Amino acid sequence: PKSNDNLYNSSISIESREGDPNVYSEIPTGASSFNTFPTEEVYKINVIRARAYQDGVPVSRIYTRSYMVDSDPDRYTLPIISLVSDPDNLFDDEIGIYVPGSGYDGGNETTMNCFQKGSDWERPVHVEFMDQEEGTYLTQDAGVRIHGGGSRRYAQKPLRLYARSEYGESYFNHNFFPEKDIDEYKRLVLRAQRPSNSSFFTDEVASNLVSEIDMERMAVKTHIVFLNGEFWGIYHLRERIDEYFIEGNTGADKDNLTIIENSPTAACCIEGMNTEYLEMLDFVENNDLSSTSNYNQIKEMMDVDNYMEYLIAEFYMCNYDWPRNNLRYWKENGEGNKWRWIFFDIDFGFRFYERPSIENFMNNLTDNVAEWSTFLGQELMENNEFKNDFIDLMEYRLNNEYSPENVVCHMNHFIDLLGPHMDEYNNRFDYGVSYDKWLWHVGMAKDFVALRPCYIQEQIEDEFDITIDIPECVEGSLGDYDEICSPMPFETGLELDVKVYLEGPYMTDAFKMQDYLNDQNLIPNAQPYDTAPWNYNGNESTETLPDESVDWVLVEMRSGTPNLFGSAGTEVEEIQAGILLRNGHVVDPSTGDELVFDDLDEGELYYIVIRHRNHLDIISAQPIEAKKEMIYNFTLTESSALGANQLKPTGDGRFAMFAGDYVTDGVILVTDYDAWNANPAQLNAYENTDGTLDGVVQNTDNNLWQPNKAKIGSIEIQY
Repeated sequence: PKSNDNLYNSSISIESREGDPNVYSEIPTGASSFNTFPTEEVYKINVIRARAYQDGVPVSRIYTRSYMVDSDPDRYTLPIISLVSDPDNLFDDEIGIYVPGSGYDGGNETTMNCFQKGSDWERPVHVEFMDQEEGTYLTQDAGVRIHGGGSRRYAQKPLRLYARSEYGESYFNHNFFPEKDIDEYKRLVLRAQRPSNSSFFTDEVASNLVSEIDMERMAVKTHIVFLNGEFWGIYHLRERIDEYFIEGNTGADKDNLTIIENSPTAACCIEGMNTEYLEMLDFVENNDLSSTSNYNQIKEMMDVDNYMEYLIAEFYMCNYDWPRNNLRYWKENGEGNKWRWIFFDIDFGFRFYERPSIENFMNNLTDNVAEWSTFLGQELMENNEFKNDFIDLMEYRLNNEYSPENVVCHMNHFIDLLGPHMDEYNNRFDYGVSYDKWLWHVGMAKDFVALRPCYIQEQIEDEFDITIDIPECVEGSLGDYDEICSPMPFETGLELDVKVYLEGPYMTDAFKMQDYLNDQNLIPNAQPYDTAPWNYNGNESTETLPDESVDWVLVEMRSGTPNLFGSAGTEVEEIQAGILLRNGHVVDPSTGDELVFDDLDEGELYYIVIRHRNHLDIISAQPIEAKKEMIYNFTLTESSALGANQLKPTGDGRFAMFAGDYVTDGVILVTDYDAWNANPAQLNAYENTDGTLDGVVQNTDNNLWQPNKAKIGSIEIQY
């Protein structure tokens, strides 16, 4: 308001704005081919802006409030953001950031106002965040710019919000994303959905799917946005990837970072210099990464676990606007810090389930896989440890985070959010996407989810000659799956996903174990390791065992350095009893999810011990770093267990714990035979001498003992 605007000396009545003509939504905001306008009256809210003047001079700041007057208080089920700015800041031909402007030459989009970048094209804006539960929970003045690349040409443009002291508050002080332990943000993005993204949620689903995985990603919260009082559609509130984002998400020093976008040599750096990254690439080019020592050196330069997760996510989601584009990686400068990759922009994912992403990447078969973008990954695959870990992790993700049920569960979250507002959204921007047509596109995305694992399995077989175990792929099978998932609030605790096979119940070539004991209801509901030699007093129990339970196992996390001879060099820091499933994964008996350890020190190294009541105990060959999500696989290589020949080949490329330690002393000897022979014919029994875990003590258990006799387990973990 200016000094010559209306003067109010008393209260103001506000009412529904139904019938008010459209104003800002009728302004052309792009080239003629991209201009879209409302198909009907746009819903409007009341915006009140007030300022005090004395003798024509402002003596207060501008106060702004937004009010919705409607007979239906639940008209919008999503939280609301109201953006208010002087109309000239947005729509003026000279200074407006939302329009082509007077400088547009009629052909080159980059001459448009809305394609300009930098502080010269930032305008003041008032932002109000509101929802049905909290009301207006944050209101402040800020700066606004147009965000993004090609999406600037559309009528609904992405916006970037800046908190600065010159506007008032230096940060947006609110925990916008409960799954993250962050309560202040310097910059935020309101991400619009381009018309080519026909489901309107692929990147948002992708981000939520990896929320529990060790990758930096932009959190998301979906809103209805009003611009100067007019309905401006559905936007996804997101974090902005910059130095503040990395500091908030990782604790790294924002003033001491290198952030590289796409090619490390072509105008590469958002922050810092490319020198250290190029030095790492030089090492990769001039050293054989199949060598363990060279691979270990690379692990000191880059976070290989993070990179592995990054590749798997991109391959599974089939992002065809990658890796030549949408590639960002960062490092905190200084000794001991490592390169990490940021996961973002999967708008062009979840579309073509048959696309051979892995083969394209490994062999540079398409234009979007430039050699500079695939070189590092291809060289790392020359190392057996990296390759095997990659394959195992891919299998795990396809059965968990990227399982058809879980992915559709996250899609259903956005279907539930967007569905009530899709018709109004389409009418505002005339996208030509009716509610039914939108659901058809959503159905296509669900078919991708149902079928993609089989095409990943096929690519793994073709490229690496290894078969992974995945869920069944059935087109159209997920249409009625209606469970809804969203990211969980920030939690403490470190998850362990450990995979191991027992020789006794293992099914060769099936890559899983029998679960006869569970079928016969013979597995106890409480952990059975409370007697000698274990004497574990944990209270793990469950009323109902998870599906496909094989048996109970003990999992120990140990610090120190193990010894191959003599006394133990490691010390037990935490123990849990878990349920071993047919697929080899050990889970919490009550939740069916990964084991969660609360007493480990994050960042420290721990060895993993697996104990079973009639198989030789094993300890991991290498320690793993304690972090939010820990993964270890004992099934792919014999060398994954400490010591010589501590795992038995299963004949199909996998490895299992040796059966036959019936007295549980860490050595398979005649004493184990004697224990079996003392009572060799028992039916429907949960006995330590039942090596096959089929509920019957019989000759097949002796047949397991015979070839394994004289086998000695690791001295480090013997009782």
